Amino acid sequence: MRSIAGQHKGWVVLVALLVLAAACGGEDAPATTAATTAAPTSAATTAAPTTAAAGPTGEITVAVHPDWDFIHDGADQYMAANPGTTIILESIVGGNDYFPTLPRILATDEAPDVTVLQVGFAGTWEDLVNTGTLLDLSDVYVEDGLRDAFLGPVVATYTDADGGHSAINVGLNWIPVVYYNKDMFAELGIDAPDGGRVASMDDWYAITDALKDAGKTPLALAVSGFRATMWFTGQYMASNCGTDWALALEQGWLPGATPTSRFTDACAVEAFELINTEWNERGVYGESPSTVSRDIGQTLFFTEEAGMFMSGSWEVAAINAADLPFEGSWLLMPSMAAAPTEFQLATIDGLGVAANSDNPELAADFISYIAGADFQTYMAQYSRFSGRKDVVPDPATVPPLALTQLAALDEFAGQPAPNTLLHIRLRDRIAEGWVEMLVGTITAADLAAELERIADELRAG
Repeated sequence: MRSIAGQHKGWVVLVALLVLAAACGGEDAPATTAATTAAPTSAATTAAPTTAAAGPTGEITVAVHPDWDFIHDGADQYMAANPGTTIILESIVGGNDYFPTLPRILATDEAPDVTVLQVGFAGTWEDLVNTGTLLDLSDVYVEDGLRDAFLGPVVATYTDADGGHSAINVGLNWIPVVYYNKDMFAELGIDAPDGGRVASMDDWYAITDALKDAGKTPLALAVSGFRATMWFTGQYMASNCGTDWALALEQGWLPGATPTSRFTDACAVEAFELINTEWNERGVYGESPSTVSRDIGQTLFFTEEAGMFMSGSWEVAAINAADLPFEGSWLLMPSMAAAPTEFQLATIDGLGVAANSDNPELAADFISYIAGADFQTYMAQYSRFSGRKDVVPDPATVPPLALTQLAALDEFAGQPAPNTLLHIRLRDRIAEGWVEMLVGTITAADLAAELERIADELRAG
């Protein structure tokens, strides 16, 4: 993978200006579902695209995250425009387990024709590309002009070492985002920025202490079975050590590299200690935080047992669909020292075609439809924002909470594809280590030393 740092400022400004110019993954087995249309409830509905050209016929299966209703819509729209086609949706769960095993899954006769991917993640992505389990989609890129249509950082991430393309991007995400209950905050007299950064650690503690004193979980954090802690840790290490340090850390494990940033650096250990040990002891995460999954954290927030919930920009669609009895907003947590906290921009959500697909022509044509400007515009109503340069969503069709996040990117966004270059062994050890630190079986310094030993092993090849 190539680094795309240094390109992000133009990208961030462009994405924000597109909107301003317009007026402003459980542990169960995959479940097969019919493609259904589920329109959002808090934004005007965009007319379904009808411009899909006639293409191949037959049947394909598409495996995506269970909350990707926008892809269900895309399947319905494609089938309506292409008589003789059938698209069967399969919901994947337990994504942390699904993606590392994709080379094996896609090599079987039971493989989906099209699957969601985590594009670029070191330690898993190269296996998919190098083992030939994904169909080369370069013809789609050429015929549809996708190399010119998508923003430069997206194209860079979605270009293989040999210049080919094994996936298409299906939206940008920014992480981590803290959502909060505005009504609860007002009732408790808590002052918080409405779509902004908490000014200081003292202000942050004033928020969390007030929620704790009111008997609420201050911050519901998905620790179990999810990698929210990875993004969170990356945000705070960058905040304390600086962006250049964080970028160097991501690539410092590469074979033969001479590292200039280490997990054992004092600023990194301080970040671990603050957001895990100190905040846990202060009650920021409530009781038994090591057992909180994304679903549990979301439920705590939705039922008003928690005042805040940390997730990503994709959460707006779930908040919108839940029709909550309170008004929500979002904030960024305060900086530690060296740099302001920032959104980390993720381009990892992609779709690809299994090389052994029984109907690769139909699968590639469906991919082409999803990557097209019409559908990429349509999906904005689900808080899915396109990486295409020619897509300008109508603000009237976008959930307001999502629109405020998009408009804030030029002020609050950091590097694209955060932690993508960090090897999966390091990412997973951070997630596991968070639980161990919370229950007191390992210290921040010991975890940092373990991470550095893993990095040493990877550097040695």
